[in-house]
Amino acid sequence: MKRKKLLICCGLVLVGALVYGLACAGGGGPGAGEARSTGEDGEPKWVWTDKDSYEIGQSIRFNFQNQSGEPVVYGTAKPVWTVERYTNGKWVEVDIFGPKVWPAVMIYLDPGETKTHVWEQTVYITDPDEIWEVLHDDELVRVWIHLTPFANEDNLTGTEFTEALKEHAQETQADVIAFIEETGGSVINTFWLANRVLAEVRAGVLDGLGDVDHVQSWRFEDYVVQAKPGMYRLVWHGEVAEFIIVDNDG
Repeated sequence: MKRKKLLICCGLVLVGALVYGLACAGGGGPGAGEARSTGEDGEPKWVWTDKDSYEIGQSIRFNFQNQSGEPVVYGTAKPVWTVERYTNGKWVEVDIFGPKVWPAVMIYLDPGETKTHVWEQTVYITDPDEIWEVLHDDELVRVWIHLTPFANEDNLTGTEFTEALKEHAQETQADVIAFIEETGGSVINTFWLANRVLAEVRAGVLDGLGDVDHVQSWRFEDYVVQAKPGMYRLVWHGEVAEFIIVDNDG
């Protein structure tokens, strides 16, 4: 009787372990219809995509699975993995996140844990020279406009200082707001404390923006473009998943 009870207990433990393993692989793993990816040698991969080839604009699923026996870093202020495009004979990282503010926390993946990130094939351009290369004159582009700061020559404080800042911003922003609206753009928001304006401005008139009274400088906000066709790869902890983006209309 004891032996039978022992066999039953062992059987239940094995079934429980099997169920737990399947739950971990399925519940925290790839999406529906996706198998846990393995390489040609049969070893599980750390990174993989849901397909090998995508048309322009298609969503791409990046899958990450910790194949080690201890927690590994997935991200800190930003994910530690990268996307690279094969350009002029070498792999070049593309910026798919932009200068966003991310929580400054360490994110780990436990052993066997999987995360999935969906990329909509958008790429951020932060170099102004690169942005100029792709702009069209009629295109509306977001810019930050910095205006003359308040001097506070009378050493105002408290409520008087606050009201003076607001009045100064209203006066100095009036000309640039008029310029933006008269040239087919629009103001998104104004800021009296730092004396700045966030606006959509037609690319063809950007050269004249700096000539407007009280404008000290301006800069592009995040500029997002469609990822170019080509060969790409996803890289995380030294592991790579390659895929291509094709332009079937081109």
